[in-house]
Amino acid sequence: SLVRFHLTNLLLTNPGEKISDPDYGVGLRKYLFENNTAGTLETIKNRIRSQVSTYLPYISILQLDVSSPPVAGGLPGDIDEARVNIRIKYSVPSANVVSDLTIPLSL
Repeated sequence: SLVRFHLTNLLLTNPGEKISDPDYGVGLRKYLFENNTAGTLETIKNRIRSQVSTYLPYISILQLDVSSPPVAGGLPGDIDEARVNIRIKYSVPSANVVSDLTIPLSL
């Protein structure tokens, strides 16, 4: 859908890439070089919420999960610090639409 396209574009666009609005974009790729900590994951969440409310105000975020998956074959509680999964459950109230978007990132 067009809404999914706009949301994905907002998440993947780096601030400064859009000449007409240098503040546009979450810039998920820039986090590829950050340490994968709880603080970084929280920063990503806050940036997503802020950007969606500013640039896509017709979208309501119902659930936002930014987390690292468990290590395959690892001990319980071990996370894969090289990967981050972003899952957004959102709605577009004016169109009576509810959908999910999942973006896996490898750091």
